[in-house]
Amino acid sequence: MKIIESTSEMREYSQKLKKDGLTIGSVGTEGFLHEGHMSLVKIAQENSDVVVLDITHANKYLTCSPKEYKKELETYKKTTLKNDKEICLLNKVNVFFASSMEDLYLDTPALNSNLIKSQHPTFPIGSLDFIPAFYSTLRIVIPDVILLGEKDLYQNVALKSLINRLGLPIKVVIAPTARDPDGLAFSSRNAFLTKVQRERALSVYKSLQEVAELTSYPPVKELRRKIFNNIKNAHGSVCHIDVACAETMAPLDVIDRRAVVVASATFDKVTVWDNILINA
Repeated sequence: MKIIESTSEMREYSQKLKKDGLTIGSVGTEGFLHEGHMSLVKIAQENSDVVVLDITHANKYLTCSPKEYKKELETYKKTTLKNDKEICLLNKVNVFFASSMEDLYLDTPALNSNLIKSQHPTFPIGSLDFIPAFYSTLRIVIPDVILLGEKDLYQNVALKSLINRLGLPIKVVIAPTARDPDGLAFSSRNAFLTKVQRERALSVYKSLQEVAELTSYPPVKELRRKIFNNIKNAHGSVCHIDVACAETMAPLDVIDRRAVVVASATFDKVTVWDNILINA
């Protein structure tokens, strides 16, 4: 496994791979790797010649002060970086790309938008500043294929829109949400859940499953109330519940087309979010 820590080296290596006629599959992460990330790696291996897993910490960089960011980065290097490298090595990742944000996102312009904040209040980034930052990564890794997890729905919609509008020759693969045997979606936050909290957190996914298994759908208002009550009864604090068109993300009052139901809740300060697609 090749380890790259500078953007200039990564760009040069990507260009060399292209010159050799090899395709690049990109798996973008925030570090703290788990089986969900490795499921994306496996699909990337099936769709490209060389898999690049990049660790960017974009959320921290865009939401923390420079001092806080550097502290977070140092903590990651001391506690988790070694383990992330070992996981990638075991899963035969070709390139482990971990660059500091100052190097990667130098002079990235701000893009003020409330899209994600209005649709997904629990998402760490309150604006779309991460989109130009993400584009910086695309210019450096130069992928032919990028892998996105279905769980991060709103982010995926924004990134696909960016790629389509810019006409970038990149294939976007949305992979199914990887889950633990109990149904909880893989997330680095799960490590902070106690056994009791984890059992309660399952109410989010179970509520979504109940909706998906319906043979006919009541008005969205009733569905939201049902999901809300299920989570509340499990001692969760509901952050948001959305029902939207799966293609446009426009909110729905009735489910009369392919739709997505998204819910998030906090269980003793640990936020869990999930979604499920339904075909009306």
